[in-house]
Amino acid sequence: APTDTGAASTDSAVSATDPAPAPTPPTVVLPGKPAAEYALVPGKSAGPITATTTLADLERLFGKENITKTMTDLDGGVTVTSRTLFAGEEAELVCLLPADAPDYVERPIVILTQPNGPWRFAENGVGVGTSLAAVATLNERPFRMLNHQMEGAGGVVDWSGGLLSGHDYVTFGDMNQVTEAKASEEYEVSSDDPAVRAGGLRVTEITLYLE
Repeated sequence: APTDTGAASTDSAVSATDPAPAPTPPTVVLPGKPAAEYALVPGKSAGPITATTTLADLERLFGKENITKTMTDLDGGVTVTSRTLFAGEEAELVCLLPADAPDYVERPIVILTQPNGPWRFAENGVGVGTSLAAVATLNERPFRMLNHQMEGAGGVVDWSGGLLSGHDYVTFGDMNQVTEAKASEEYEVSSDDPAVRAGGLRVTEITLYLE
């Protein structure tokens, strides 16, 4: 008669002591690069908008019917005239022109706040709505931003020599969600801080100073 060797029970014992598989790290979704007409180049251009662009140029490039005269708040409580392209649409863009605010604006300033719009940095695809995890991955090292106590909270102040160095100015919103992050004496926090990484932060504003 066949003899039971106990192989089945031995296999069970082995499988019972096998370590559980390591959890799969969450996938970081990286943004795609923008179309040329929506490409941001730090310090140089936002699509066809450059340091020499005037209101007449905006009207020619985008159509007068797509430009609204608006007001924009600057640091220090100053409010200036601005021009908003495609107001309320995904492609919304605010442009401050020297002719509209000669005492405060020397070169055109572009401000983007519309989530998941088409305007993104040409080199890496970062735009409003891009996650902190994706930005940190693209930068290839942790970066530093102002903590929730500071005016301009969430603004990146130091890319720490990463690949996004020179991509000014990028701001992450909802910093009040990460009040437990450890701040330095300069009231800065690291993107690598556990509280920051767990905060679900995304880019909420990009400001370009065109020169």
